[in-house]
Amino acid sequence: MLGAGGCSVATVATEGPESWDGSSGSDTGVGGSSSGSGGFTGDADSCEPGSLATYRPAKYTPASGAGQGLCIPGAQGDPIASFYQACLGPDATVDGCNAFTQMNEACVACILTPETAAKYGPILDHGGFVTANVAGCLELAGDEQADASELSCAKTVQALAGCELAACEANCAVHDAATLTEYDACAATVEAAGCQMYATAAACADSESEASALGAACLSDFETFYQFVAPYFCGAPTVGDAGKPPSPDASGGAAPDAASE
Repeated sequence: MLGAGGCSVATVATEGPESWDGSSGSDTGVGGSSSGSGGFTGDADSCEPGSLATYRPAKYTPASGAGQGLCIPGAQGDPIASFYQACLGPDATVDGCNAFTQMNEACVACILTPETAAKYGPILDHGGFVTANVAGCLELAGDEQADASELSCAKTVQALAGCELAACEANCAVHDAATLTEYDACAATVEAAGCQMYATAAACADSESEASALGAACLSDFETFYQFVAPYFCGAPTVGDAGKPPSPDASGGAAPDAASE
């Protein structure tokens, strides 16, 4: 599988969604419904945007939570780093990824969640590719703030992600780096036309990213996002001064028609 979605991209060394059991699943970051509801036109070989005539953002799917304690370093090392190496990194292999998953089911289930999940973890599995859960990251960053602006912005970001998936997922079969690039080009096209109103609303993420270190990590490239955000979701429930897991040391109004929580 491959990751897609602008700055939140990575390859995944699995044989497909059947390689993951129901607990480790996959996730879209589009509000809990498959992007296949978008009313597609075009064919899977062309990687052209499909019709968005019937697209409406699904109800917001919240983040699964911070400091879940399901990926704790031990004698075998750091499972979050090991998952990246086994399944996402340049040396990842199908056999290595599947073997790691079988040995670390609870941790993998926390990191990688299905698009049908009631709550989303840091990485969303779409079957043929994965994306970073930027919306969920912004939501958790908002837990550190005095107002609710990050949650409002998270809903717009998730609505945009859903719009891109609705336009491109069925018509852009992602199976290697070249087809991933084609998918990204399709997503960029619909951000400018078709999903433009969602893209405009989701620009709030730029300012929210300046509000905290975690917010900055939310908009990082995929590898940086993973290194900082996956531990925030799935690492040890260390309590900070505000009663929440501390942010990683990183730098770096609802959307139109978007359903509220």
